[in-house]
Formats: sequence, C-alpha cells, structure tokens
Amino acid sequence: MAKGIRRNMNVAMDLIKKNKWKPIVKNGQVYKPQKDQEELLKWILEQKKDGTRPFPSDRLVTNGNLIDEYTRNVLVDLCAAAVDNNWCGRSEMCLYYSCLIRYVLRLLGHKAQVHIGEAIYMSMHEAGMTFSWEHSWVTCDNILIDGNVDTMIENPFVPVGIDPAPYWGDIFKTPNDRIFRSVRLLTVDQELEELDDTYIDWKRRVKKYLKSQGYI
Repeated sequence: MAKGIRRNMNVAMDLIKKNKWKPIVKNGQVYKPQKDQEELLKWILEQKKDGTRPFPSDRLVTNGNLIDEYTRNVLVDLCAAAVDNNWCGRSEMCLYYSCLIRYVLRLLGHKAQVHIGEAIYMSMHEAGMTFSWEHSWVTCDNILIDGNVDTMIENPFVPVGIDPAPYWGDIFKTPNDRIFRSVRLLTVDQELEELDDTYIDWKRRVKKYLKSQGYI
C-alpha cells in the first residue's frame, strides 16, 4: 500500500489558495472557482511521486457490523491504492474499485454485489448544487459501500463544492448527500467483459497483501 502523509481532501478553499482551482475574474467581479485540469494533474503527479496520495480511510464514514472497523479501513485503502492510476485520480475508477471490494470481501467469506447505475451527489455547502454521473457501488446484505468518492474533489469535471465522504455502513443510514439508482448488477463472471487485464494483476496484488498480513 502507498505510504506517506495522508491528506484530508476536504480542503476546497485550501486548493483555491494554492491556485489549483482558479477563480474567474471578469470586470472586477469574482465568480465561482473553476478546477484547472493542468494544475490538478500536476498536483496528483506530485503526490504520487512523494507518496502522499489520499486514502478513503482519512474520511471514511462507517457503521454496521460487517467486519471490524480497522479491517474496513485496510480494505478501502488497499483497493484505492490499486486503482489510483487514472490521469485525474481514482474517482473515475469506481467500477474497478467496486469489483476489487467485492473480491476482497469474497476472500474473507462474504458475498457481495456490484451495482452499476446513476449516483447523484449534493453539495453540503451550497443549496441546489448537484452532480450526477454513472457510478458503481457495492452492497453486502444490508451494508452499502461507496468507498472511492473521496477524490471526486480533484476530478476536473466535478463542480467545486461537491465533495462526498466515502461510506461503509447500513444502507438505511447512507449519508443524505447522495442518491443511488441501480440499473444493473455486474456478476463476477461478467467482470472481464467490462474490465481490462490490469484488473487481474490488481486482484493478485491485493490477495498477496492480504495473505502477507494474515487476513486470509
């Protein structure tokens, strides 16, 4: 797993001050800050080089009795480290992430389902601001796992102000800043029809790590 200083991603204003998100100034008026793709990419690459990429456990909202809390943190971070290969961070790697979460849960003896559908996220800071996209999440009995959204804040296509925390817990206690609309389930047999061969390598890596730490 990646090592280094873990950064809290709930730092929108800090990023603006560091010129990662640039306010628009027209005729002396300052408008909502916009995310600068080049600056964000540079920032992400610097984090990867320094070993300071964020982890879901930094902000994980969790409850329920599916696995102890320490192990939940290990699993969400392990899968996040594996999929953090996209140019704009791992927020768009939700399907790979969900499949890996299901895989590690199966290794630990828990049956889980990967959902694909629409997720709508709402800003907790600005009334009426929402963002909708195709997304993937995991359910295991009454537990919902939406663990890969902490880096949406660094995605250039997600509006400033949308910054959900990752969640692992009771489906009926899901944070009220998000709505899920499941369209279909992706079975284990269907995984390789939608994911490329890197997924196989990531499965090997996470399994090797879990074995080395005595989880399986």
